[in-house]
Amino acid sequence: MNDSTPNRTRQAARVTGRVQGVGFRHFTRQTARRLDLSGWVRNEPDGSVRLEAEGPPDAVEQPHRL
Repeated sequence: MNDSTPNRTRQAARVTGRVQGVGFRHFTRQTARRLDLSGWVRNEPDGSVRLEAEGPPDAVEQPHRL
C-alpha cells in the first residue's frame, strides 16, 4: 500500500526473520520518532512483524539499515 498526499505518505510492510524478542519494536519506535513518522507495529502469530508508517515522503520511502 502506498497512499500519499503532497506532504505525507504511508507505507505498510511485513518484516520476516528474527524480529520478535530482539528489541525490533523498540528500535522501530525510536527510528520512527527520529524520522517524524507515526503508525503502528504488531507481532504476528507466524513470527513476522507487520507495520504501517506515515510521514514525510523522504523518511518513509528511503531504506533504513536495521
